[in-house]
Amino acid sequence: MTTEAMRASFEVWHSGNGNWPKSVEKDGNGNYRLAQAASAWHTFQAATAIERERAAKVCEEQARECLDGEAANSCECCADAIRNGETS
Repeated sequence: MTTEAMRASFEVWHSGNGNWPKSVEKDGNGNYRLAQAASAWHTFQAATAIERERAAKVCEEQARECLDGEAANSCECCADAIRNGETS
């Protein structure tokens, strides 16, 4: 997931599915007008990074448990993709 896609997901969530569009208004520099939105965006990014790392570690653990080299490589690729926010 790109940063733009992640921000779009955040804005849908933070604005209550678009019910409160002013909650995610930005200024001319692309910064949120409300400090609460800016803080929530930083928290959202941090939480996403933490969850990606947790999921990637699951893949790496699976790779260590795999006996087949090809399967282990696949698990490592999976972990990298999760950390990079890839969706497919």
